[in-house]
Amino acid sequence: EHHSPMSAPIHQSFKLYYNPKGESPLNLKLMRLIDEQFLITPFYGFRQMARHLRRQGYCIGRHPIRRLMRIMDWYSRKVLSWRLSNSMEVSFCLEALEEAFARHGQQARQDIGSWISFYNQSRPHSTFDGRTPEEVYNQNQSQGHDPDLRKKAA
Repeated sequence: EHHSPMSAPIHQSFKLYYNPKGESPLNLKLMRLIDEQFLITPFYGFRQMARHLRRQGYCIGRHPIRRLMRIMDWYSRKVLSWRLSNSMEVSFCLEALEEAFARHGQQARQDIGSWISFYNQSRPHSTFDGRTPEEVYNQNQSQGHDPDLRKKAA
């Protein structure tokens, strides 16, 4: 079939080659560490994960960690119990705790105990400049400070 120059189909092919270079060995190691820590602390966001990695000796900011966390995929974790409140009154917290115990028994007690140990001994807090509550408590004890705020000088 004959086409005039004005009606001839134009056949052009453009080939763009892009070879993704992948992640660096350091980023792959960080992603593995993030994944391992996420299994223990699925509630860590990128800021807390960056603090955790800095405590492990890695000089890394939160923005690279956020980028790495965005490309990773995790399964969600089961919530044992939840309540909604405008305040954190003791009775409210105890009701949520009792509901978790009633639903999940001894396993809930063990899991909550493990979480409290983690919270005190391993979880860095921004309020404490990345230190754990136990580190702050021990420092106060060694400096002769009484961390029990209920005791007041008479």
